[in-house]
Amino acid sequence: MITECLEDLVYFAAIIKEANFSKAAKSLDVSQLTLRRFIQKLEAQLEHRLIQTGQTNFVLTEYAHNLMSQLAPQLKAMEHEMFNLIQNDLNYHR
Repeated sequence: MITECLEDLVYFAAIIKEANFSKAAKSLDVSQLTLRRFIQKLEAQLEHRLIQTGQTNFVLTEYAHNLMSQLAPQLKAMEHEMFNLIQNDLNYHR
């Protein structure tokens, strides 16, 4: 369950960061279809559109902008904690 949630966050963050399905898919080493299906599933769960899509590029909806502004601090904190865990693990194995 937690692995799936983390994967969802990674997918969503990559899609937002790249603002392009091709680039996001390449950075994650998954297909564009995987990311498109992910967005469709997430939009269905949230009952809100997140992006207005074109062929490869897209525009975030207002809902997605609001969601990202709320998630950004938590994502930054998670990134910091994961970095600390990795550093502690590296130090432990020395």
